[in-house]
Amino acid sequence: MTRQIKAFTYSFFLGLIALSQSVTAESQPLASNDKSIHGSWSYECNKNMCFISQMIMAKQKGKIGIAGGVNIAIASKQRPIMTLRFNKDAHVPAGIGIKVDANPAIRTKILNCDAKVCETNLIMDAKMLDEMQNGHGLQVVFLNNISGKQVTLPFSLSGFSEAYGKLSQQQS
Repeated sequence: MTRQIKAFTYSFFLGLIALSQSVTAESQPLASNDKSIHGSWSYECNKNMCFISQMIMAKQKGKIGIAGGVNIAIASKQRPIMTLRFNKDAHVPAGIGIKVDANPAIRTKILNCDAKVCETNLIMDAKMLDEMQNGHGLQVVFLNNISGKQVTLPFSLSGFSEAYGKLSQQQS
């Protein structure tokens, strides 16, 4: 089945597909309902958690829907955790690839798929964080289980460094 996707990036703050696990800070209470936009990234902090996010919307057969999303929060030991959500038709055994600009790709497992979405979580190391803070684009790649074709979700890193800086300040 051939899918034509015209993707455009929106940054808005739906906790939509916001983190599936509870990520909390150990130090100070979180700000209440603080929201801001930083380039292509949105920042949101409420009484339960703070995170930055970006979603990609796609138009197919006249309907607009979410094609993918990335959320980043900081775990209790100051480790950034990236949660990726994407098409439920991803080929789970193949996993996904994550790449910033021309840097080497990272491969990881798809942790869970349900009737609506697949997702994975990974702890971001210092190298990946540096690449994202200094990069232009983040690509998430997976195989479509139905068509067998590769799907690439292109996330912009415009404003990422600012958004992550604000997230880091809140969590310290």
